[in-house]
Amino acid sequence: MGRGWRAWLNRLVLGLTLLGLGGCSLIETGYNQSPMLLQWWLDRQFDLDHEQEQALRAELRGLQAWHRQNQLPLVSRSVLGLIEWTGIDLSSSQSCAFQAEVLQSLQVLGLQASTRLARPALSLRAEQIVHLRRHFEEDNVKWREEWLEGSDEDRLQRRYKRALERIEDYYGRLDKDQKQLLRQTLSESPYHPPTAWAERQRRQRDVADTLDRLRQSQAGVEQSQQALADLVARMLNPPVEAHRQHVSRNTDFICAATARMHNAMRADQRDRARAKLVQQQQALARLVASSN
Repeated sequence: MGRGWRAWLNRLVLGLTLLGLGGCSLIETGYNQSPMLLQWWLDRQFDLDHEQEQALRAELRGLQAWHRQNQLPLVSRSVLGLIEWTGIDLSSSQSCAFQAEVLQSLQVLGLQASTRLARPALSLRAEQIVHLRRHFEEDNVKWREEWLEGSDEDRLQRRYKRALERIEDYYGRLDKDQKQLLRQTLSESPYHPPTAWAERQRRQRDVADTLDRLRQSQAGVEQSQQALADLVARMLNPPVEAHRQHVSRNTDFICAATARMHNAMRADQRDRARAKLVQQQQALARLVASSN
């Protein structure tokens, strides 16, 4: 959790596959506009000049074209699998299978992004990397407020409200017992904010330091590609053992919690989730068809 480099990769996955958007019209519109939206987001991180913006947008358009051709069909098929699962009880291993697909997408997309963004990374100036570090600091204030400040009960309540909103977006309104189950499930989470905070700071330093080394060394494109690929690998597989274990425990918990909550849903709630996923899959299928 966080808004560093891994969060940027998540934005790429969600921005390009758009599984996180509710309506089919938002999926199609958001996907088609994703190069512009991602360019705008990165501009906020670095305060790019006009020439950099244009070069970045061209690379992001190429990344989108690659994703549309190579990964979007896989995403569409994955959603078909989710549709089939809505009517049955799920095991933790089934839930983890989808989590593994998402991670694999992150890895593949991250490598492709490293290739596409190698040149824009080399164009960054010293003051833009300083701007990035300041942006991280500002963003960290909000992160600390949400995840570190207040009592355990305060943090649990914030997580509960966010999770409830996400679940009800698919299944509809939860009843009292389901809400109680959600709250109980979240209270059992192995998520440890201080560990997440330490990893967040490590990632942020890693991102800024990697980009600064590329700038100072006047690296070539191949060196930039490799440095960014290595950076992506460290984002997805933290080099600190305690941080890797924390990620692993949370992944296992999410798998089990997802299955637990789905299995507690009534037939009408599962039907609602199925209908929403069908709409999303149809939108994805139209996007796939438009690339042929």
